[in-house]
Amino acid sequence: MLDDNSFSQARSEKDVLRIRSLIADLAAPLKDIVVAELRRGNKIADAGRDYPDNGSVHVTMRDRFDVKYASKDAVFSLCDDPHYWHADYSTVTSPSHMVIC
Repeated sequence: MLDDNSFSQARSEKDVLRIRSLIADLAAPLKDIVVAELRRGNKIADAGRDYPDNGSVHVTMRDRFDVKYASKDAVFSLCDDPHYWHADYSTVTSPSHMVIC
């Protein structure tokens, strides 16, 4: 799923492995969104754990996306705050995972 073209900047092998591991733990509906965005040409800017909840995973995409992937399992939210991010998808289950742009 992830190759060198999946990232917005060059990554060390260790960092690529870290992000792959995080995405493997990402909730399935959001993993599907990441894959769709990568196919569209978007790139992964970063990924992390324990935000917004302990045990959750979040993935930040380089480019903006819109509401087209919204479902009962992936809730779209428009934040559009320049101090934070433009929009996100989050899961309705706990812990809440996120894909952010």
